[in-house]
Parts: sequence; C-alpha cells; structure tokens
Amino acid sequence: MVLAGIAQAAVLALQATLQSDPGGTWTWGGRLAALAPAPFVLYMIWRININPYVSFEKNYFRINNIYTLYLIPYHTITVLEGRTALTLGVSGQRRIPVVAFSAALMGKRQRDAVAEELTKHRDASVEDDGIALQKHTTLGLPEAMGPFLSLALFLAAFLTSLAQ
Repeated sequence: MVLAGIAQAAVLALQATLQSDPGGTWTWGGRLAALAPAPFVLYMIWRININPYVSFEKNYFRINNIYTLYLIPYHTITVLEGRTALTLGVSGQRRIPVVAFSAALMGKRQRDAVAEELTKHRDASVEDDGIALQKHTTLGLPEAMGPFLSLALFLAAFLTSLAQ
C-alpha cells in the first residue's frame, strides 16, 4: 500500500511538472512519452500490491493470487506449510502457493493467523463431492487497459514527434 501511494504521488508530481513547464521546453510528444509508463506502473502496483487477497467463504477458501484465482474446498486441503509464506497441499493437486500479500509476504505472524483460521474451517467442513477445486485466470480486458493505454500513449508520442 505504501508503494502504491508513493508511485501515485510520483506520477502526480511528474504530471504537475510537465503541466507547469514555464520555459515551454517540453513538446507534446515529450510530455506523452514521459507520462506513457504511468498507467502501466499504476496497473502493476495495483496487480501486485492491492489486488491479491485471501478470504474465507462458506464452503471454500478463496485465494486471489497475482494472476490466478483459486477456490479451494476446505475438505480437500491436506497440508499447510511454509516458514513465512503459506503453501497449501490439496488432495489430487500440486502445491498451491498463497501469493496474496495479506497472507503470504507479511511475515510469520500473519501466515500463522491465516493458517489457524484455515485449520478451523477445514476441521469444521463436511466433505461434499459436489464442490471441487476451481482455478481461474484473472487476466482479462479490464486488467489489460493499463498496459494498452501505456502502449497507446507511447504510439501517440512517437507519431507526435514525427509530425514536428
């Protein structure tokens, strides 16, 4: 969260610097080229720092990692391991790392709290054959807008520089 705030402040400072160009030294192409990486940088900060999370649902554990969403029924979880990050062993599957920052990279205390809550839900769960592990990719059109906007700004900057 702190990194996201710092990056947003840096982007705003760059925008203010470009808009208040007293000498008129910046061309429109130069301004676009300087601002073009901003949407991509903000998108990556959102994707890596803000978007990942874990949550406890009624019948399953939801892990929204950086690019993948897992819905894991509690009764299929066989192993909880990891020293500072949480890795789940699921019956019939490979190990699933929890990359969500709320549970993975904040240290052993946070990992232990999530593992303890997960163990409670797993022990209280009833095996239900109708619920299976689900894996979904979280990349799609809305998420692609950050990189695409950056590419469009770079292209506009290039075309503007050619016209001058």
